[in-house]
Order: sequence, then structure tokens, then C-alpha cells
Amino acid sequence: MKKDSPVPARSPAMPKNAPELSDSNLGLLAAEEKQESSDRQQRLVIAAIGTGLLVMISLGGLALSNLGLQPEKGLAGILITASIMILTFVTGRNLYKVYRLSRIETILGETFQAALNPQVITDADGKALIANRAYNAWIGRQYSHAESAVAGRFSENVTVAAEFQKLRKSARMGQPAQGELPVVKGGKIAEWRRIIVRPLPQTGYVVWRIEDISERKRAEQAVREEQAKLVDFMAHAPVGIYSVDQTGRFRFVNRTLAEWLGCTAEELTGGSLKLHDIITQKLEGIPPYAMGAGLEGHLHGDTFMRSKQGEVFPVSITQTVVMNEDGKTLRTRSIVRDLRPEKSWQEALSLSEQRFHRLFAEAPIGVALLKASMIVEECNQTLLTLIRRPADEVLKRNFITLVPDDRRQEVSAQLHAVLEGKDMQKPVELRGFGDPHAVVFLYAKRFQLTPSQGHEPENGLMLYLADYTDQKRMEAQLAHSMKLQAIGQLAGGVAHDFNNLLTAMIGFCDLLLQRHKPGDQSFADIMQIKQNGNRAANLVRQLLAFSRQQTLQPKVLNVTDVLAELSNLLRRLIGANVELKFVHGRGLGLIKADQGQLEQVIINLVVNARDAMPRGGEVTITTTVHQQEAPIQRVQDVMPPGHYVRIEVKDQGIGIPRENLQRIFDPFFST
Repeated sequence: MKKDSPVPARSPAMPKNAPELSDSNLGLLAAEEKQESSDRQQRLVIAAIGTGLLVMISLGGLALSNLGLQPEKGLAGILITASIMILTFVTGRNLYKVYRLSRIETILGETFQAALNPQVITDADGKALIANRAYNAWIGRQYSHAESAVAGRFSENVTVAAEFQKLRKSARMGQPAQGELPVVKGGKIAEWRRIIVRPLPQTGYVVWRIEDISERKRAEQAVREEQAKLVDFMAHAPVGIYSVDQTGRFRFVNRTLAEWLGCTAEELTGGSLKLHDIITQKLEGIPPYAMGAGLEGHLHGDTFMRSKQGEVFPVSITQTVVMNEDGKTLRTRSIVRDLRPEKSWQEALSLSEQRFHRLFAEAPIGVALLKASMIVEECNQTLLTLIRRPADEVLKRNFITLVPDDRRQEVSAQLHAVLEGKDMQKPVELRGFGDPHAVVFLYAKRFQLTPSQGHEPENGLMLYLADYTDQKRMEAQLAHSMKLQAIGQLAGGVAHDFNNLLTAMIGFCDLLLQRHKPGDQSFADIMQIKQNGNRAANLVRQLLAFSRQQTLQPKVLNVTDVLAELSNLLRRLIGANVELKFVHGRGLGLIKADQGQLEQVIINLVVNARDAMPRGGEVTITTTVHQQEAPIQRVQDVMPPGHYVRIEVKDQGIGIPRENLQRIFDPFFST
């Protein structure tokens, strides 16, 4: 757009908060000034003429009397003087009129310049004749062609530019017009402007006024958003909402209720369906807008609705009836709550209560509900069976009176402590509770009893009574078994030494048998002693096998270190006649085993090797890496394939009998 000379501005100063120059303001101000000027002029003319005549007559008479002139000549002088004065008055009047018009023009110019909104007056071609400072500030630079300058503000968006061209066309045709257009910058709306076009028919000029309506547009947008939220809330509220008129026709239905009825809101509000068509109850004789008999006003009631698909479902309706402005028609404001979920909850609650009562009644332990006063409110059949009393002797009675006399004080103190909020650290053991030989454990837990209507919640106790008679019997049996186990362990501890004594006895029997042949009188007695000794030895072996108990604690070990720590003990055990040697392989790695068990095995092997060499000899312990390709099974134990460390104990004795090979790892068993 070509830049032209600045648009003229008539006033150098802009008064603060000055009014805008509108068409009505211009006309009103001009009319007032014109009327005031006319009135003042008339008053001035009359006053001037009267004063002039008086002055002229006085001066004329004075001149005639002083000069002695004739009256005819004096009258001519008076007329000349009057003419001069009238001419002077008319000239002054015109000058004053010019002054007044100039002042009005100045006021109008100042008002035009002081307007807060941009304003410009153009000719028929759109060229600016005069523009105010707000216009020049809004445009940013001054153009002689005002329409093009304003159009540049709305040129980024094609649609907006087309709307502005309509305003230009109206201005060309001399028709007033206005429009609200957005100023688009970078694809976004930066501001809104209302453009008012007012042609001046007598002059052919056009007044353009541009008002900033951005704040109003933002407020309108906020209102629209709030309205949209409200509409969305009404449509998707978790309850149904409707309004019907006095004929029962739907005037409003939200989407929630429409979905419940299997149709759309438009089908209900635009169709012939009425309220009574979807309510299943018989509604003869009541207003069409009522939801049920006796529910014509501001009431609440439950009824049933039928969907488009024929499904009948329960609802709860709360409505008010209000009169319209005409005072003749009415409408309802109705809220519908779908009772199907509530019915499901009630059924689930009822089923849960039934399950609870069934569990309560059929619980394998006795259960009782106590008030704070220790009165039994409810109990199950198991408790009655446990204490061997009928229900009428337990319900509504103080529970403490049911406890054996020697334990009542203790039980009462425990239960009151729990009622005060303390936890029961351990159950109370009661004996002779119903059955003289019965053992019952009593547990207590505080809880809140369901209050009756009009009463405050009350703390109570829930008691659990478990029959521990059989458990106590089993505990006694276990204690007896543990005693037997202790005896077995004690026997195992001495069995090894006792086995050595038996070995000596059997050995001496063999020596006696060498001296006493079968024909000897003492042979039978010696054989009897030997046989009994062998039986005793077998019993000792069985006792050792039976008493074996081990608790394994595997951990990562270094075989070389374990044997080094054990070497001193082994040398003391084998004595001075036996030499102990160690031969360790390379790359043994670590093993995971119970160190105590491993040491016991090594000790047993070395001691057995010592015993196999009564005259002394050499015991060699060798460690090597062993690769096992296939699994090896020994009785119930299986050694899987893998890398292992082999520990070999060799001696120079007589060896181990084959029948003892399976028992070489038994503790205290001598091979």
C-alpha cells in the first residue's frame, strides 16, 4: 500500500476521558449552538437598534438646538448617522457569527480528536479527509486512503477480508452498516473490532468508527464456554433430568435419561411420546405431568419406567411444578434416579448378610457378640455346644457368669481392658468350661455395635472361643515324644562306647571258645554269652541309627582350609602310632556343604582307619577334582552330573566289612 501524506489532525491535545464523536453527538451539538446563536443575535439586534435610535435622536436634537440649523437638514444628518451605525452593527454581527462558527468547529474537532476509539472521515473514494489520533495510533502510520489502511488490518484471513469488503461496498452505496471482525495475526485472533460505517448523504462523506470489543468477545467466549459446560453437565449428569408441560409432553430431556429409555433426547422432545407413556403404573385421573397418584406437586416418589425396548426398571423421581410467566401454563423440573444399581447393592448386601450369618452360625469356633455391659447379644451354635448350655441360658445374660468361678475375676479384667482399647496379647486359657476335661482359648476384639434408631453407636466385644482340648492332648504327646527323643539322643551318645564294650566281650568269648571246645562243659555257656553279646551289638547299632538327627547349614567352603583346621584334632585322635598325610590337587575350587557334617565324616573315617590299624600305620587324605558325567544314586539320594571335589581317606588296615559300607556316615557308628 502506498504511503501518502499525513492525515490532518485539528487539535494538538486530547483531553482525558473525552467523549466519542458520534453522529448523534455532532447533530445535537450543532443544533444547540445554532439555536443559542440565533437567540443571542435577535436580542443583540433589538437592543442595538433601540439604543441607536435613542442616541441618534438625542444627538440630532442637540445639534439642531446648538447650531441653529433647520430641522430638515438635521433630519438628513440623523439618517446618515443611523445608516452608518446600522452598517457597522451588521458587519459586527457577521464577524461574531464567523467567530462562533469557528469556535464550534474547534470544539467539534477537539471532541473528534479526543475520542478513545479510532475514527476517520473519508470521501466517496475512501480517501481520508480527517482522522483522530486513536485512528493513527491504531493504524501505526498515516495513510490518505483510509479504507485500504483499515482493510490491511483484516487481510490475513480470507473470510474476514471478505466481510470487510461488504462494509466497503455499503459505504460506496451510501448505506449505513456495521460488523464485528477479528484481527488475525499469525493464524490466531489477536483482537476483535466493531466497524461502524455512517454515510453523510448531504456531503458524500463517510464516517468510519472502529471500536475495540476484545474484552466483550472474551467475556462472551467465557459465557459460551460456561454455557457449554452447563449443557454438558446437564446432558451427562449421573441422574436423569426432564421437564414436561401441562399436557405431559417433554420439553427437555437430558442424554442420560434418554439412554436409559433407549432413545435420543430429540425423539422424546420432538415426538408424540408423553410422560405417562413411559411410566408403567396406572395413572388414570391424575394430571398428565404428574408421575403418580398423589404426586402432582413438589413431591418425591418411586415408580417404574419402560424403555423403548420394553425393559421396565425402577426409578425415583423428585420434581417441582412451576407456573410459566403467562400464569396459565406450567412446567416441571424433574430429577430421575435409576434404582437398578441401588437394587443390585441391596441384593448384594442382603446376600452378604446371608453369607455372614451362615459363616457366623457355621463357624468351627464359638463366636459371641457382647455389649459393653458384658451382656451376650448374639452367639452361634458352636459356642453353645462348646460350653454345653442352651441358648436361653446364654443370650441376654452376663458372659462373666458363664466362666468358671476361679477365673471370673481374671477374665473380667481382660475383657474390660480390651473394651478400653488395649489389645489382648495372648488368649485366656480356660479349663472346665462346659466339660471338666475341656481346654478352651478365649480371644476378644473390640468393635462398634450397630446402633439402633435414635441411639449413639456403642462399643462392644466380639469373643472367639476355640476348643484346644485335642491340641493340648497332642502337645502332651509331643512333649512325651521329645522326651523319648532326648533319651534316644542320650543313648546314641553312649552307644558308641557301649558298642566297644560289647566288642571286647564278644572278643573274649572267642578266646574262651578257643580253649573250650564243643565237648567242653562250659562251651554252651560261653556260646550263650557270645550270642547275647551279638544281639546287644545289633540293638546298639539300631539305636544309633534311630537316634540320628542333623540340622544342615550349607555354606561355601574351601576344602583345603577345612582339612587344615581339622588336622590337629585328627592327629590327637589317631595317636602317635599313626601318621597323617595330606595330598591336595590343583584347581579344587569351592564347595557348598555343612562344615560340621563334613568334619564329622572326616573324623569318622580317620578314627575308623586308626581302629583298623591297631599296630600303627599311615592315613592319607587326598583331594582331587572330579567330573561326574552321569548321575549316581545311593538309596534315595541322587548325585547329579557336574564338577565335584573328591576326598579320599586311605589307610593300611584290614578294611571295612561289606555290610557296614552303607553305614559309614552314621554318627557314632564304628566300622
